[in-house]
Amino acid sequence: MTAAALALVLLAAGDSPAGVDVLLEGLRKPDGLVVGADSTLYVCEEAAGRVLALRGDSTRVVAQGLDSPEGICIHPEGGLLVTEDVVGGRLLRICPDGGMEVLASGLTAPEGVCVLPDGTIAVSWSNAQTGGIPFPLETGVLAVGPEGSVRELFRLSMVYSLSDLACDSSGNLYAANESSGMLTWASVLVLRPGADSPEVLCRGLFSCEGLGLSPGGALPLLVVEEDRGHGHGRVVAVDAEGEVAVLADSLSTVEDAAVLPGGSLAVSEDGTGRVLEIPGIDWSPTGR
Repeated sequence: MTAAALALVLLAAGDSPAGVDVLLEGLRKPDGLVVGADSTLYVCEEAAGRVLALRGDSTRVVAQGLDSPEGICIHPEGGLLVTEDVVGGRLLRICPDGGMEVLASGLTAPEGVCVLPDGTIAVSWSNAQTGGIPFPLETGVLAVGPEGSVRELFRLSMVYSLSDLACDSSGNLYAANESSGMLTWASVLVLRPGADSPEVLCRGLFSCEGLGLSPGGALPLLVVEEDRGHGHGRVVAVDAEGEVAVLADSLSTVEDAAVLPGGSLAVSEDGTGRVLEIPGIDWSPTGR
């Protein structure tokens, strides 16, 4: 099934988009989102240096005192993996008991994070914060082993940032290219198992910031376009052939998206400090 057959969800502009619920507001730069096995929605609040957990009507802080937390995913043995998007940033594990473990440090502005099928943790990085503008811009993806070893999976030049990562059950590693629409039109990259360099899956999107999988960890990918102009972002679906369909539009500098229980979509808006819930997404095979 192609993403082009997905139903369009178009939001009305304004402070309260039609049909959309506000889950959280008043946040300081909400960024990465992930949903746990118990249906808890975790939110990186980048400027506040903390990670929030939302379940039902209850919100709690699960980590604080962090330095620009941005990327987030579920650790396969429990808890969360979080990146700090700063020069000399860390890859952290937030344990289920509230403890925190440093898995890697001294990283160059790490952003996206996901776990590969063999348990290796993939982390994207960028030198854009270290005086690399306009040249030489570099970004890439590292592999962090369970014993703390760090090795390079691949590196790209003349790309601003690979801002988020996702991996499917077959080991295909997807990367969102924040430079898309500015330095290049290569929007989503994929590193196939056994390959030394990524290939382009999709072209033509703007400022790809967030990335995720559909319910059940499948395609199509959820791709967040942070800003297509004048602060307006959107979320699209990209299928295995690179075809694109719009899922949600007229968002305000959106950072990430995650599928909630029941199939609705959570999105974080940097521009408004809100996390929204967008209902009505049809994820069934007939809906695609």
